[in-house]
Amino acid sequence: MSLKIILSLVVFVIVNFTLPAHALQSPETFLIQQTNKAISKSKAIPPRVGKGVSLESSPNKSDWLSTIYEKNIVSTSDYSAYLSDKLLMSSIFERSIGETAAQQYLPKTMGLRQFLERHQLVDRKGKLVADGDQIDSALHKEFPTGFFVRPAVGITPYETERGMFSTPEQLIVELLKGKTPIYDPSTYWVPIKSHILADVASGEAVVLQENLIVSAELKGRLKHKTATLVRVHTYEQKIIPDSIPKRWVQNDADDHLSDVSITAAQKFAQAFLDQLPEELTRRQAWSIEVAAFDNGTFRIANILTNRGKPIAWSSYLDQPRILEAYTDFFESQGDLQFEGIGGRILRWGFANYFTYWKIRFEKAQGWRKLAAALPPLI
Repeated sequence: MSLKIILSLVVFVIVNFTLPAHALQSPETFLIQQTNKAISKSKAIPPRVGKGVSLESSPNKSDWLSTIYEKNIVSTSDYSAYLSDKLLMSSIFERSIGETAAQQYLPKTMGLRQFLERHQLVDRKGKLVADGDQIDSALHKEFPTGFFVRPAVGITPYETERGMFSTPEQLIVELLKGKTPIYDPSTYWVPIKSHILADVASGEAVVLQENLIVSAELKGRLKHKTATLVRVHTYEQKIIPDSIPKRWVQNDADDHLSDVSITAAQKFAQAFLDQLPEELTRRQAWSIEVAAFDNGTFRIANILTNRGKPIAWSSYLDQPRILEAYTDFFESQGDLQFEGIGGRILRWGFANYFTYWKIRFEKAQGWRKLAAALPPLI
């Protein structure tokens, strides 16, 4: 027997039979390490220095974005990428502002493997040691108002408004199979690499997130058992004025959201930003989805970033009104001055107009399709 084979057998025996459980790196421990790493990276981002740069700009979204990134207005750091992981983002903000992050602003979020470990539902090799009733009891204890299962980063094609599974029972059945795409004992201790980020963030593939609708109803009866998502655009610790987009696809809940409610949703998002340390928002442009409920309560459903790349942090940047709002903001802050006819078109609110018209028509549904065929009045 060769020395290489002998050494391989020795390593196998050591790892699988002699290491105590506490010597293994748990999902919870890894999350703590990644949270520390992300916060450290945020502090390494240099502060923004407004230079009042004047330049010509083409009035379309891609050229506008190129300008923003070339002038280092928005960061493309690893920190921005980490924030696109729902679990790591939640952990970063909770570390910074305490339990208020989950209790008042963001949905409570746990990694699936983090949950299994915390409730001792797996053994030291990652194998499930609990039955369906025990898993159900632990889920109810952790999420008394219910939960949804979502990918840690991005979305999946088969995900609905109720997540990847329509009921908790479906998740339990999936776990009891022993080895599935969302749970594999053989890789339980190995942090999972996100294919979207091409890097390891929280190390989890899927997360469990609090059901915000049920939580909202505990604070007051809801007439409509749904939430209207108000998209709020930000830069650093400020809300961008006049940056509420027109929804690509309307639903019945949108008809019950008044201008007063929209303003209240913006104030709610601003209150959240005010809680964060400056370094966590430094040179960050975000698209915050505020869930507005008809009992007057609000929660943040999601925060979208550029994933650490020079790309749009919001699909609504295709709308001229949003490009206009950001342009006005950056010019008022003294960072940039958009010159020429392109600058005028940006300020007039007609940038990216024809692309916007096309997307508006493609996404319109029902009778709104007819209205979307007409030239949009910005």
